[in-house]
Amino acid sequence: MRVVWADGQQLTCDGMLDSQARLLVDQGAVFSCDDPPGRLWPACRPPPVAVLLTLIQACDLAIVIEVDIEASC
Repeated sequence: MRVVWADGQQLTCDGMLDSQARLLVDQGAVFSCDDPPGRLWPACRPPPVAVLLTLIQACDLAIVIEVDIEASC
């Protein structure tokens, strides 16, 4: 499955993954981190890190994740 994040705003992915990601957003799930302390809400639009975490969580199994950092900044 391939996901494309273009122009810092446009998310294109498989319909099922898109549905699962939007369900996480609608449910109000929260990602948290202890070091450094912080909270981030799932999203399908900026910030990119929220989108990436949302898509990972929406997958049944993630084997390989490749991110083009330059393109996502």
